[in-house]
Amino acid sequence: MIDRTGLVLEIFSARARTREGVLQVELAHLTYQQSRLVRSWTHLERQRGASASSAGLAKPRSRPTALLRDRIAKLRRELEDVKRTRQLHRVRRQKAPYPVVALVGYTNAGKSTLFNRLTGAGCWRRTCCSRRLTQPCAPCGWAVSAW
Repeated sequence: MIDRTGLVLEIFSARARTREGVLQVELAHLTYQQSRLVRSWTHLERQRGASASSAGLAKPRSRPTALLRDRIAKLRRELEDVKRTRQLHRVRRQKAPYPVVALVGYTNAGKSTLFNRLTGAGCWRRTCCSRRLTQPCAPCGWAVSAW
């Protein structure tokens, strides 16, 4: 049986595509599990008695909780690394003297035609799925890739 939050997390985990998205969903899932794990052991609190707490014995939930806490900390570090890398790439793109544009579409969708109309270049227009087009096409030296 799955509750609403579990269902939402399952849908997000199935649809996450980027590294950052996968990390965020996993972090949310582990955080959700951690809160449920804490609540799942509350029935033992009444049975423990004074001897277990005074003897310094570990609680039955301490190991899974510690593992979850360590994994959550690792995911947060990885997420910060991804965010820092994304920020560096953003700054680099903004410093570029020209805009970066990608024309994406199916074969025979008119990518080359659109590119030629926008730039005034005479780009190669032959339909060939196995050939990679990386020749400079625009007057400013842009390169077009068919992939």
